[in-house]
Amino acid sequence: MLSALDELRIAMEVTSSFSSIKATLLHIWDAETIWLGRLKGESLLLWPSDQFKGTTQEMFEGVLQTSTDFKDFVQEHKGLEGTCAFKDTKGNPYEMPVESIIQHCMNHSTFHRGQLITLLRQFGEKDLLSTDFITFLRHQQPS
Repeated sequence: MLSALDELRIAMEVTSSFSSIKATLLHIWDAETIWLGRLKGESLLLWPSDQFKGTTQEMFEGVLQTSTDFKDFVQEHKGLEGTCAFKDTKGNPYEMPVESIIQHCMNHSTFHRGQLITLLRQFGEKDLLSTDFITFLRHQQPS
């Protein structure tokens, strides 16, 4: 759906947490990249999107790849017990349960995906897919 929009609509400023669909997507991508890095033992101190100069298509591909990488990480680490030590983007040290980090990251992304749906509706889009988790699970099942 998003990839069908023209560049003007992707960058158009609207009232939301972020000023455009692009800014919202970059924020989701940033957060998932940073949290996945932390789970893997890396503490990123900069927002990845600060250096992103790619195309809209490259942004879409990056967001999808990071989501796939996150899913793969969770599948590889079936026992999500334990804690994760990391530094936030200001360099402050923290230690949190792995399962809480994953829950936070998924809730955060869900929240902003809901905002994307709202932004798309502001543009008059009507045929939007459900972003409900249960719908996702149903699509994962073989037909």
